[in-house]
Order: sequence, then structure tokens, then C-alpha cells
Amino acid sequence: MLDGTLHHTEVIVTDGVTVGQPCCAIAQCKNALESNCHRFCSADHHHLETVCAVEGCSEPVMLVGADGKMHKSCQDLVHL
Repeated sequence: MLDGTLHHTEVIVTDGVTVGQPCCAIAQCKNALESNCHRFCSADHHHLETVCAVEGCSEPVMLVGADGKMHKSCQDLVHL
């Protein structure tokens, strides 16, 4: 520092997924996720994976490519 004191800093780089425990997007749901790629537990809320992730939208998500991988949003251009 300008006053001659030394400070120690450590930098942590994260992708946001590793911070905290991944959990179901339904409030108060205690079921584990099948993987970190999922938003909802497979026990009770798996069917919601096919609904747009934008709050207030209930449209189905888009499918992409030949592998059938799902987007997390619908075809609304504002949600992409």
C-alpha cells in the first residue's frame, strides 16, 4: 500500500455452480438434483424441466440439434 503496509489477497475463480449446494428450483424442496445441469429434482418436479425458465412464462422449452438437447427457454426471442 502507499503507506508501506503489506496486504495478502487470494483470488478464487468459480463458475457459479460450485458455490453452495445445488438444489431443486422449487422452494423448500429437499430432493437432490440428478446432476448440476438440472434445475429440478427427478423425484417430484422433473416434468418442469420442459417449461421455460423465465419467471411467469409457461411455454415449452426449445429443442436444439439432432441430439434433442433442451434449451432452458422457449422460442420467444426476448427469452433467448
